Amino acid sequence: MATPGWYGKLAMLGDFAHRRLPLGFVNACDAWLSQGVAASRESLGSAWLDNYRTAPLWCFAWSPRVVDEQWWFGVLMPSVDAVGRYFPLVVAFNTEHAPTEPHVLAQWAQWYDSAGACALQTLQGQATLDEFESALAAAGTPLTTAPADSASPQPFTSELQLHPAKGAWPQDAATVVLRALTARLQGHSTWWVQGDSETPPPVTAMRGLPTADRFVALFQGAL
Repeated sequence: MATPGWYGKLAMLGDFAHRRLPLGFVNACDAWLSQGVAASRESLGSAWLDNYRTAPLWCFAWSPRVVDEQWWFGVLMPSVDAVGRYFPLVVAFNTEHAPTEPHVLAQWAQWYDSAGACALQTLQGQATLDEFESALAAAGTPLTTAPADSASPQPFTSELQLHPAKGAWPQDAATVVLRALTARLQGHSTWWVQGDSETPPPVTAMRGLPTADRFVALFQGAL
């Protein structure tokens, strides 16, 4: 079982860092996040820090042709380094195939919970890099299986929101995400925040990554 990689700012480190992620992915994330953070600062002005600090942890799935030819799965969290400079943290891993078998959904849902917990623990005052790395190793990565067919990508023009049924979170949300992934929407990213059975959040799919002008919505949990 592989260990997820990460990139961005950690509260116990003094600058940007990354582990177990290819340089192309790191560079793509750095450019995208830097532009988005800068745009949100300009838009929100003095309200930026409050919005950033209260931003939710986002779960994501990026299909091939978003950053490269692989599927990428992970979480995105607002973070800060040891000297108080704010920049998000990305925890992610890549696979050749998206999950396609319903019986693995529980494992995937658990992995997103674990990855989110790993990220959040870095914000605790006494957290260490070794503890973060150990937690990621324990979380590992979920199983994937090769697709049963070779269906063509199924495009849509702009965005799609999929609403899990009330009372069925997270199982129904995982099924909704699976359907979006197995449609093989190449060049699209899928986003959702962690929720509960009473207030299941929507799942949003869009072409590419959120543009810089949408980072205010990203930080406000309303992508």
